[in-house]
Amino acid sequence: MSDTISSENNETDPPVLNTARLHLRAINKADSNDLFAIYADRKTLEYWGRDPVQSPAEAWNMIRENMEHVAAGTAILWGIALKDSEQLIGSCTLFKINHQNRNCEIGYILNRAYWGQGLMSEAIKRVIDHAFDVLDLHRLEADTDPKNLASLALLEKLGFQREGYFRERGMEKAEAALQKAATATDKLKGKIKETENFVVTFSETVAGRMENAFAS
Repeated sequence: MSDTISSENNETDPPVLNTARLHLRAINKADSNDLFAIYADRKTLEYWGRDPVQSPAEAWNMIRENMEHVAAGTAILWGIALKDSEQLIGSCTLFKINHQNRNCEIGYILNRAYWGQGLMSEAIKRVIDHAFDVLDLHRLEADTDPKNLASLALLEKLGFQREGYFRERGMEKAEAALQKAATATDKLKGKIKETENFVVTFSETVAGRMENAFAS
């Protein structure tokens, strides 16, 4: 098995990152069926504010839409694959990368069949290490829906701290939610959502590493 799986544009491929169980690598068209399994699941997309995709081709096109940001150097997109099979089970993205201010945002998604196994935590830890140690970033931010309790718990477990609660900050994209709205007021409520902002910094990560080293 090759250590690197190339996408359609090698120049924008992310560096390959490995963990005990995972292979973080470029996403390519051959992953379309695995992407479809993720983005066609309504439960997985519950807090994403968009409708499930209808085909593997639509799932692949959704990933391709991000390539403009990747090519511009403001985003890095990793596919999360199982090390023993190369099956794609999710993705993790650093985006809005600002090298001058040394910060960016992080986003992630995981196939629901693999929830509750610590796999996303494992992947994000590796991406955080890369962001701080290799990209020389100092601050990572994550926005999540306040109702997404699993995501809130994951971020806190990884050392992120709540920094803000933003009212009516996000706009829903899901057409299904709008079609259910009976009145104009309901439609407005259906389109706007709150988000919570979480942050982890390099300083906090270093302090955590030192604490763990002394504890061991």
